[in-house]
Amino acid sequence: MHQTTEEPPAQEPALSRRLLARAAVGAAATATVSAGLVAGLPGEATAATGRRRKKRRHKHHRHHHATTPTPPPVVITPPLVPEERSLLVLERFTGGWSPTLGDEVAAAGGIDRWFAGQLDPAGIPDDFYTASSSWWFSLLASTDELWARDRAGTEGMWVASANYERWSMLRRMYSQRQVLETMASFWEHHLHVPVDADGVGLFRSDYGRMIRDHALGRFDTLLQAAITHPAMGVYLGNAVSTKKAPNENLGRELLELHTVGRASGYTEDDVKSSARILTGYRVDEWKTWSVLYDPTAHWTGPVSVLGFSDPNAAADGQAVTAAYLSYLAHHP
Repeated sequence: MHQTTEEPPAQEPALSRRLLARAAVGAAATATVSAGLVAGLPGEATAATGRRRKKRRHKHHRHHHATTPTPPPVVITPPLVPEERSLLVLERFTGGWSPTLGDEVAAAGGIDRWFAGQLDPAGIPDDFYTASSSWWFSLLASTDELWARDRAGTEGMWVASANYERWSMLRRMYSQRQVLETMASFWEHHLHVPVDADGVGLFRSDYGRMIRDHALGRFDTLLQAAITHPAMGVYLGNAVSTKKAPNENLGRELLELHTVGRASGYTEDDVKSSARILTGYRVDEWKTWSVLYDPTAHWTGPVSVLGFSDPNAAADGQAVTAAYLSYLAHHP
């Protein structure tokens, strides 16, 4: 059975025309709302209203800019880095290049003149060193004062050592005598006495000041002062070394680390003679902490170390110690 297609109702064309008309009105309304949104106005605003409000805002915007001055641009001028040779010297012999240090070099007339002046630290005012030395009581206190403060619980000797560390760090950053402080740091590393070693806190600040006093001088003079200093003696056991029981620690480190090195071929017999030469330098540890040379503790008899020899007959062995240390300081 065949189905026939019914004809649309007669009113459909009229309905379609009405729907199309409504769609056209809706499209126009949508366009109006879109224009208002683009102009920054509420959706129901007309395009004309949008233009008027936009014009008023533009006028206000121009007025605002007219009354607010534009700040000038910030120009940052980088510091002038020195030429390569000057920078190399400053990086090796100071705490590091800075604009202030660069100005000092320029004021001195160049890196060579500046460095020559640094080698004569007495001619350079050292205001920071002088002022900062009073920041911590323990820096310049005597052994008796430090020990009394330790016993009273006022300030332990390890705190005194830590204070010295702080002072050393600050000096290397701010002292006007930059080469001196750098060399003092170098020698404190080479002739090392840890700040946290047992008992050295009472002598560590004095040891550091001694190193600094000799840092630009002769090595043989520095070596003599460092090896016989109570801080070194306490650290490496020489302060309790006696002729009956020589402590070999300092005698060995003097050869291995401080002077000739293992490549020199020193032997155990050399180490024993080295330790015997150094006996007599005493510290009354954990009692009075008094520092003395005790002839009764000095080992006597012939000694020989790497070509150095001495009859070592006198009870007071300070002279043979000085000769021995000078020999090592000049050993090739």
